[in-house]
Amino acid sequence: MSASDIDFSSHARSTGTPVDAQGTLQVNCTLGTPYAIGLNAGTNASSPTAAGDNRRMADANNQYVAYGLYRDAGRQDVWGDVLGSNTLAGTGTATDQLIPVFGRVPSTDAAAGSYVDTVVATVTY
Repeated sequence: MSASDIDFSSHARSTGTPVDAQGTLQVNCTLGTPYAIGLNAGTNASSPTAAGDNRRMADANNQYVAYGLYRDAGRQDVWGDVLGSNTLAGTGTATDQLIPVFGRVPSTDAAAGSYVDTVVATVTY
């Protein structure tokens, strides 16, 4: 498994405009093997579970920007790490499968800075 960063880029301060971005997971599992991919809440989450927008990016001064990660382009299905609940199921093809990860920052009402977070992806098979 490998992953690309999700880069929300630079934006002017705004309270009402969400910012969307997308990354990719690359998974290669044995042909016919069922698997599930989970994403944890990240290192700066406001709670230990990945629900809604409790994921947060932090800057060097411990200021936060909330964001969500989703399994669908409509950004309705929150991506978490509870098997059978908010993970993504698939079947191995013995080739690289590209899995999109959809991100959203609901508001860019934050102080200027560089905000980052680390999310751990887990493949269960």
